[in-house]
Amino acid sequence: MVGAPLAGDVAVFVLAWNESEVIADTLAHALAAWPQDNIRIYVGCYRNDPQTIEAAMRAAPGDARLRLVVHGRAGPSTKADCLNRLYQAMRSDEGRGGFYPRMVLFHDAEDMVDPAALNLLDEAIGDADFVQLPVLALPQRDSRSLEYHFARTPNYVSQSSRHQRKCGLQLLSQPNCLLCSCRSECGQKAMGKPDM
Repeated sequence: MVGAPLAGDVAVFVLAWNESEVIADTLAHALAAWPQDNIRIYVGCYRNDPQTIEAAMRAAPGDARLRLVVHGRAGPSTKADCLNRLYQAMRSDEGRGGFYPRMVLFHDAEDMVDPAALNLLDEAIGDADFVQLPVLALPQRDSRSLEYHFARTPNYVSQSSRHQRKCGLQLLSQPNCLLCSCRSECGQKAMGKPDM
């Protein structure tokens, strides 16, 4: 299933403000893990962040699946503003023809994609309007960042990660779960909220 043909075109939106240290690795990994030709990764950079622009350009020289979108205003702006700019670029590509995304994925600039995720999402989106894959917070022994603290915090790991492992991929047809948006009642109960 990994690397299998997709049912349609896929757009991936990556916001990249001040991400010069990670963006090249993230993009190179994503393009290698997802070899399909009908994927386009839109990277939203800002005109006043030349280091990130340069790093993104180094990630995959000559790969037509990578689309660098430089925002017309200085950054940072809001995530919504940058996402809107990426959406405009995608719509422009649609207008030129030949690229009509069946789905749009949002991806963080510092996270590595799972090779199986794209085909899993492609299969799931046929029966749903929205699909969310769980993200597990895993402790990184050599890191002292805030993420390391949260990943070691039993309450965070037990309520979020354990719940998402239990639920797995959920096609969203039930009321939203307050814990992981899987639209099941498990988060309602885990958080002590009344059933909907």
